Amino acid sequence: HVFEKMLDEAVERYGADHKIIYLLGSSGSLPSEDERAVNFIRNHYVQGGRIEIRNAARFDEFLTLINEAKLLITGRFHYIIAAMCTKTPFLAVGSNTPKTDIVTASHGYDGEVLSPKTLEAGELKALLDKFASGALTLTCSAKFTDLAELGARNFSVMARLPETHSP
Repeated sequence: HVFEKMLDEAVERYGADHKIIYLLGSSGSLPSEDERAVNFIRNHYVQGGRIEIRNAARFDEFLTLINEAKLLITGRFHYIIAAMCTKTPFLAVGSNTPKTDIVTASHGYDGEVLSPKTLEAGELKALLDKFASGALTLTCSAKFTDLAELGARNFSVMARLPETHSP
């Protein structure tokens, strides 16, 4: 229900004046939660052009779509990192791990990470109102070079970890 409320609020507030895109970033099969979201959007919003579904299978297309967005609403960690790098305003929705909370808190995000369990349309509306009035930029103060260095360190640590195999 939270996802549907977020979409309803976005369509009501921005649908007439802005192109709303549900962004996928997959060159392969979609995770089950994305499949459910895509089916819901197709059944409720695609007709009439209210929301467009885009699958950015290439990295350059993915970054271009995020860079050109007026506002990104996402719970995907890598989408948040891309928004931070491109200085694209974003509303971060937390997930089942603390990654989003940690990266936004440590890089000067002026918004708040929304809880998917407690997010209500009224809460989203209040944040969108603050963004529209200029009271929130919904961006991070981190420099791109700092984010790139963090990514490089993360990659080098991950490369040293032993591979795990499922039985």
